[in-house]
Amino acid sequence: MLTQKHNGGFHLIEIAIVLAVLGLLATVSFPSLRLFSYRHALRSEIRKFAALLEGLSLESLQRETVIEVELSGGQYFIARPGRQDRGSFANPVAVAFKSTNLSHLSFFPSGAATPGTITFNSGDLTCNLTLSLRGRVAYDCP
Repeated sequence: MLTQKHNGGFHLIEIAIVLAVLGLLATVSFPSLRLFSYRHALRSEIRKFAALLEGLSLESLQRETVIEVELSGGQYFIARPGRQDRGSFANPVAVAFKSTNLSHLSFFPSGAATPGTITFNSGDLTCNLTLSLRGRVAYDCP
């Protein structure tokens, strides 16, 4: 009777098949992971900016002064009497005013604001942030 000696471990072909399957799974899942990353960055930036605008609206009421916000590329500039602030958006997010006749947003001591829509883009995703005449901020994001 012949007995075969069985060595423990994997054969080269088994390792190659497992690596090929893992490579295929990574290739299929990479675009969805990138989309998830863009979506997360976009939602995060729009939430932060909406909270900032709401805070500026309240500050304008409390201090009884006009506060202006201007967008330029990936940055925003906030002008208050005696003070100016600057901030920027995360790298994959592009921001622009939706209508071309709007150059900045203003918050007034009466609680009113310059109405307008700001478009946030990241990859193929687009979100809109809308500021109403009453200074209310709303955003629509997929």
